Amino acid sequence: MCVTINDPDRRSTFFWIRPQDDWIQDHRVRLDRLQQVWPSEVIETAPMVYEWSPDRRH
Repeated sequence: MCVTINDPDRRSTFFWIRPQDDWIQDHRVRLDRLQQVWPSEVIETAPMVYEWSPDRRH
């Protein structure tokens, strides 16, 4: 996987990373935990697409 970092005021760079084979499953487990702890903070706007809720308390 190639990750690119763009900073308009500085230089841009990219680097290659090799995530673990189970990184997607790990991400989903963490997201499920987040939704259990703060169910009104995160909303699903499309299948597997999440955003902060507009009603989120800061």
